Amino acid sequence: MHQTLTAEGAADSAAYLAKVLRSSAIVAVAEYTRKTADFFVQDGPTYFNASEVERQKKQIVEIADNLVILAGSQEPNYRDFENLLQRLQTLGFFPDGSLVSDAAHAFSLSGDGPAPVDDFISEDEIATFEGFLRYQGVDPASSTPDEIEMWRGYFEEARRLAGSSPRLGLMKLKPVPGEQKYAVAIRRDSRLWLTMWARCSRAGDVYVFYPRNAGNPHASYHRDGRVHQKSHGTAVIRQIRQLPLEGFKGSEHLGIFNGHGTSSGAVCDPSAFDEVIIVEAGILGPRHGSVGVDLVEPGRELLWSRDTSKDFYFGRVNSRKVFKRHNRPSVVITVQR
Repeated sequence: MHQTLTAEGAADSAAYLAKVLRSSAIVAVAEYTRKTADFFVQDGPTYFNASEVERQKKQIVEIADNLVILAGSQEPNYRDFENLLQRLQTLGFFPDGSLVSDAAHAFSLSGDGPAPVDDFISEDEIATFEGFLRYQGVDPASSTPDEIEMWRGYFEEARRLAGSSPRLGLMKLKPVPGEQKYAVAIRRDSRLWLTMWARCSRAGDVYVFYPRNAGNPHASYHRDGRVHQKSHGTAVIRQIRQLPLEGFKGSEHLGIFNGHGTSSGAVCDPSAFDEVIIVEAGILGPRHGSVGVDLVEPGRELLWSRDTSKDFYFGRVNSRKVFKRHNRPSVVITVQR
């Protein structure tokens, strides 16, 4: 409809529609965040106690409230939306990727949206208080002393948790006859660090794992069509889709995953995988870059890349790899900057 209005020269109507779509998409992210605020990832050697869980949930709900305020503003800005998303991710909360994609798409209708290039924030920078503030989107010059002190407390707590979290080391993944494994690894200091991998079982299940010290967060698409994202044994997203087996049609999007880096210490052994997508430094980080996973009907990968992938990927695609499988949907992994 937006394209039709634009093509017919109804610029004012197109702009109004884009604004409605933008606000509605942000509210959808806010509602999802508020309803599922209990389901956040705890990255550390110990679980939160009851009061810590409530404190974390309260902070997540407060960000959901800020999203609603942003949606109601005269001209919502994508950077403000992105900053709120990053604050959620810092708290271990990751909204549904399809809802975030809808919001990014709505922003792009008015010329806003994810910037293809931005100042990359590295893990080393976040280890400093100044870098931590930049990661959180906090401007020290416009913050009060009390606010700076509050953020310093958050920073010190984050450093304490990071220091107490054990490093994963070499990921020992044993080969299993009839299954495939595809990895995404970051090259740093002449080594490969595993940031995500997909596992396709012989029975037809597809799993997406991202190495963490606790909670075993992952997404899965089961051979009976059940799809969910799970952390700490709790499924956050539950859906029923077509069977990912022979006869699969079209495509299914498993999600876009942010929050990458090498701090988990997960070392990638290329011999443990069928193929490895190697990403150079400065592309995937705690704030920037993402990895998307899709299942695509065999023989339609080029059509999907041309016609459908734009519905999910709005930034600059750094690399995209198609992994074809016999009588099963192809696995497509997209690295986006």
